[in-house]
Amino acid sequence: MFNSRKPSFVDHLLRETDNRGVNLALNSVVGELLHSTWKCVAKWATMVEIGKRDIFGNARLDMGPFLANCNYCCLHVEQMGIKRPELSSR
Repeated sequence: MFNSRKPSFVDHLLRETDNRGVNLALNSVVGELLHSTWKCVAKWATMVEIGKRDIFGNARLDMGPFLANCNYCCLHVEQMGIKRPELSSR
């Protein structure tokens, strides 16, 4: 486990994965730490965003990882509970 509230987690995580990164990153940190998490996603892997601040603030995301077939998706957990309660109850 690494502390994602400090940018140094990127170096530790990449070291532990032989610079491959992770297959799934669940992200809720904002600003520069959002970009740090995005750097940790392996080729053909996915980052799921559950935070809202960067989305509502129309933040920019580096497009480079998409060249490695990375996926970025957002899940608005609160809206899911309201609009799709059958999914969130599972």
